[in-house]
Amino acid sequence: MAHCVLVAGEHWKVTTGEHNMGTNHCSMEHVGTAFDSLRAVGIPRDRIIVIAQIEERREWLRRAIASGKPRCTSAAADDQEADDEATAEASRKIYRRKLAALEQFCGGIIREGGADYDAEAVNPETVFNVLTGALNNEPYPESTAPIVPRDCQGIALMIYSHGCSHETAPLDGEYYRHLLTTIPCDACGKPHPPVEASAATQPDHEHVSLRTNEWYVHLPHNAPSAAQAAAAVNESTVPEAEVGAEVGASVAAQPEIVTAYEGIAHSEHPHPYSLLYWQILFRIYHRRFSAAPSVPMLVLLNSCRSGGLTKFLEQEVVDRTYGVHNWPLYVMSSSQAERDAVVGGLWTSWFKRIATLQPATNADVVADADVPPTLETATTVSENFAQAAVEYNNSHAYDLTNRLMASWQVPTTQALADSGEFVKALRGECLSEGCVDYTALRRFLQKHDILPRLHCVQCKLFCRGGPRDGPGGGLLCSSCERNWVRTDPPVEATHEGEATVDQLLSAAKQAEQAVARPWAWTGARSDFGTSSLRGFLLGHPRYSQGQGQDKRLGRGKRGRVK
Repeated sequence: MAHCVLVAGEHWKVTTGEHNMGTNHCSMEHVGTAFDSLRAVGIPRDRIIVIAQIEERREWLRRAIASGKPRCTSAAADDQEADDEATAEASRKIYRRKLAALEQFCGGIIREGGADYDAEAVNPETVFNVLTGALNNEPYPESTAPIVPRDCQGIALMIYSHGCSHETAPLDGEYYRHLLTTIPCDACGKPHPPVEASAATQPDHEHVSLRTNEWYVHLPHNAPSAAQAAAAVNESTVPEAEVGAEVGASVAAQPEIVTAYEGIAHSEHPHPYSLLYWQILFRIYHRRFSAAPSVPMLVLLNSCRSGGLTKFLEQEVVDRTYGVHNWPLYVMSSSQAERDAVVGGLWTSWFKRIATLQPATNADVVADADVPPTLETATTVSENFAQAAVEYNNSHAYDLTNRLMASWQVPTTQALADSGEFVKALRGECLSEGCVDYTALRRFLQKHDILPRLHCVQCKLFCRGGPRDGPGGGLLCSSCERNWVRTDPPVEATHEGEATVDQLLSAAKQAEQAVARPWAWTGARSDFGTSSLRGFLLGHPRYSQGQGQDKRLGRGKRGRVK
């Protein structure tokens, strides 16, 4: 049976010390429902490690309910006097509702002892220690909170948070300019023009490359070892509000964490030590598979730009050096490296699929190995991801629909018709499983006489806004109209028949590429993706891998780390 690690991330304004987390928290609801899903299929509580600010946020909300501060009703309410009881009570009402929602969604975790790591322990160093602490030669202290055993049957690491990427050097510096103009972008295969070049020559996406970007997931607190090391070198390196109590004298420095952050180009981020960078994930993978190469690991990363966290695995030199394609590793990402994820997204779809698995029973332990599996048992790791991706694409087809129609000039006859029926026909005929069927789309465009939207012929970004008798002849947006200095009006390219359809199909391909899509990475020489998901999670003797120990390390007296 697998050991599951659930991580609830969040992004705070840590550079100012403003830890306002009362009105919204990005991950609590999702991690709480994920915990309930895992328990429902039969994974015991002592096989689930929760890293989340549940109790910290409950305490924060209770204080906000008592004081009515900070005000959260509106900007106008924030400007009122502090003793305005009506405004304070309105804020209390919101905080009561938020506390009730938190305790509802995370009720399962709260009833079963709360998060294993809470408050300041929700940081990148904790994630690293939980997954690698048992790999050290010395025994791990039994009195500490739980960690994943060395020789377990499998590991499921699930992270829900905000995510992004930042530049590896100052954006306006000569070095970064050199990188942009010489390093091919992974998205388009070409170097990008310098940032000061005209808008017409700029691509419609950011430069995507491990040389130009550092990808990360937000966590609310600093990795104490890294922050303390930085503060010791130069106190100005880490803002005072960011250093916080977790850098106190009781912190036992972890050299590997310090080394990891020293190897990251994080100068362009104001609080790097709270970020779980791809390099730290790589160290986790490498240490796990070096120590226990047969123990499979399933990873779900749900955050914006989460695809960037596995880009290093695609590098040929990484495989030659570390043999990553041999690792029994399957990583699922909620979006591509350059795309923002949808709220809930792949996380919701994947855990919805998990709910269809049959709960574990005693029969799983004593079942005859030659008995054919049920349909639920036979679903592989890869098949389950593919089904979750289809569910995701279907449930978020509205995004693709909106992007497609944004480039269309729908004829008046269609505009006056029932727009709902028109959209329904588009989705039903052309967007099978949330993806574009280009043959069907060509027929649809021809059938409905759809033309390209009348954008400015100069910048091609905005709608036309100038008068027909103006210098732009009605073909320019208001901005380009003001800057038009030629005596002759611009010329509009004309498209007829198939040329018009081809233009619209080209725009459709660009629209589809701009949509966030779940994707997965697995080693080309690993067969973990073809193994049973149910066997991996619940430990059926025929379908699980590795020789595990039943006792979870470190469930001692404290039970929770703050």
